[in-house]
Amino acid sequence: MVFARKFLKKPSRTPIGIRVMKQKRKVLTEYLYENEVRWADIVYLRQPIGGVWHEFTWQETMRRARKVTTFLKSLGLQKGDKIAILSKNCAEWIMADFAITMGGFVSVPLYVAQLPDSIRFILTHAEVKAIFVGKLDNWEKLESAIPSNITRIDFPYENPMPANYHWNEILDRFEPHKENYVPARQDLYTILYTSGTTGDPKGVMITFDSIAHFLEIAQKNPVLDECNHQYYMSYMPLGHILERLVLEGSSLYKETTISFPESLDTFAQNLRDTSPTIFIAPPRIWDLFRKEILAQISEKVICFLLSVPIVSYLLKRKIKKQIGLSRAYWCISGSARLSMRTLNWYKRIGIEICEGYGLTEDLTYCTMQLPGETVPGTVGKAQPGTTIKLGDNNEILIKSKIMMAGYFKAPEATQEAFTEDGFFRTGDKGTIDENGYLTINGRLKDPFKTDKGEFVNPIRIEEMFDENPFIDHMCLIGMTLPHPVLLVTISQPVLMLQTKEQLTKSLLRTLNQINPDLASFEKVSHVIICKDPWSTDNGLLTPTHKIKRAALHQKYIRLARKVSNGTDYPKVYWE
Repeated sequence: MVFARKFLKKPSRTPIGIRVMKQKRKVLTEYLYENEVRWADIVYLRQPIGGVWHEFTWQETMRRARKVTTFLKSLGLQKGDKIAILSKNCAEWIMADFAITMGGFVSVPLYVAQLPDSIRFILTHAEVKAIFVGKLDNWEKLESAIPSNITRIDFPYENPMPANYHWNEILDRFEPHKENYVPARQDLYTILYTSGTTGDPKGVMITFDSIAHFLEIAQKNPVLDECNHQYYMSYMPLGHILERLVLEGSSLYKETTISFPESLDTFAQNLRDTSPTIFIAPPRIWDLFRKEILAQISEKVICFLLSVPIVSYLLKRKIKKQIGLSRAYWCISGSARLSMRTLNWYKRIGIEICEGYGLTEDLTYCTMQLPGETVPGTVGKAQPGTTIKLGDNNEILIKSKIMMAGYFKAPEATQEAFTEDGFFRTGDKGTIDENGYLTINGRLKDPFKTDKGEFVNPIRIEEMFDENPFIDHMCLIGMTLPHPVLLVTISQPVLMLQTKEQLTKSLLRTLNQINPDLASFEKVSHVIICKDPWSTDNGLLTPTHKIKRAALHQKYIRLARKVSNGTDYPKVYWE
C-alpha cells in the first residue's frame, strides 16, 4: 500500500495543575485531558449542517465525549469490550472515539463502503457489544449486517438508521464522566480491520504503547513547525489508519482545527471554506482536481500562461485558491501510487505532492517524503525509529516500536507475518537506492504466468498506461492467456466528452507506443473497456479503492480469453 502521512511537534506548554514526569511517554488519554484545559476555548471541530458551520471547542468536544462515556458505562459494558463506529467522517465520530477510549473500551472502526457480509464478519469476529451508526447514504443496505444483539446508538443526522439510543438524548440525560482514566501501556486501544483484498479482513490489534511511541516520535517532525495552528479537512475514512493517526492523532499535540465535508456535493466548497494547511488525498482526488481545472482551461493554454513569469504567478495562485489549497504547505497523496503524469502536472502549477509508504500493521509509519525533498518515483526514506531491509525476492521488511501487537484471534497468522528476527513481512516488493529512498515495485503475489510459461509483472506495465489521460481504473490480467490483456474503465465525465472512436484511437495509440518496449511475452494483445464501473458495491474495489486483482481476473477471464483468441491484435475491445 503506497500513500503518505505527516507527523508533528511537541505541545508548546503544559497546562497549570498537570504534572508531567520527565521522560515519561504519555498515553493517548493524557493528551485529551491536557488539551481540555490547555486549549479549552480553541475551536477543535467544525461540522457543516444545512450549509451552516457548527463549531466545537476542545472544552465542548470533551464535555460531550465525557457524557457519552457515562452513557456507555450505564449500559453495563466492561473494560476491554468492543464498540464499533459505522459512519462517514463527522464531529461525532471523533467524540465517540474519545468516549470509547476514556471508558476503557476498545474501538472497532468500520468502512461505510464495506459490503454487508464484510461488516457482519467484523462485528461477529470482534465480539462487538455496541455500535455507533451515523452519516450513511445507504443504511438500508447495511442494517442487515448488524446482529440484533448489538446495541445501536445513532448520530444526530437526517434519515438515521433505526437505533436503540439517540445522540442528542444521551447529551441531555447524562452528566460528564469525571474520572481521567489512564490505560496501561499494553492495553488494547483499537482493532483496525484490513480492507480484505485477498480474503476475510484481518483484525490489526494496536495498543496504547504503539500509539504512545507514534505520538512521541511524530512530534519531532520539523515540517509542522512552519505553522502554529494547523487546519485539516477530514474526509478520507477515519476507519483507515492513515486518517486516524495522521489527522486525528496528530491533532492531539498540535493546535489544530478539523473540518468535515457535509456531502459529496458540497465537498469542493467545504474544502475552500477550510483551506487546509496540510492536505492528504488519494490519487483519485488529485486526478479529479486536475480534470476539473482542464475542463475550464486547456493544457496548451496553461502551459503557455505558465511560461509568462507574472501571469504564471497569478495563475498558480488562482488554481490553488479554486481547489482550496491556497495555504496548504504540505500536500500528500495516500493509499495508492500516484502517476508520474499527475505528479509532474501539479509540480508545474506549483504544488509539490509528497508520497510515503506504510501499512495498517505498522500504523502507516514506514517512509515519508518531506516538502523540498521529494524524489519522483520513490516513497521517501525510512521514518525515524523505523528500519527497512529487503528480504527474499526483494520483499520489503520493516521493524519499529510503532507496530501492531498482532492479528486478533489469529496467532498463526501473526507468527507468519514476522521473520525470526522480528521484521514484519509486508508482501510488497521494492528497491532501496544508495541514499535510502524506497521504491515500491508491486506485490509479491502480483506477477502471473501466461500460458507460455513466462511471468509478467502487471504493475510495471500498468504504470506505462498511466500516461493515457482517459483511463480511470486498470488491471492487467493474463494467467492462462497467450498474452496479457488490460482491463480498463472510463469515467462517466470522459464518456460524455469523448466519442467511442476518439477513445478507441487514444487507447490504441498508447498500446502501440508501449508494446515495442515490452518483451514478446509481455506484449498486451487487447485493451478491454469494461462496461460497468468498478466499485466497492460490486466487490471489485476495496473500501480504500484499491483494485481486487483476483476478483477482476475471475470476472473477466472468460471475456479476455474470448477476445484474445487468434493473432489479430493489438486491439481495443468495448464490452
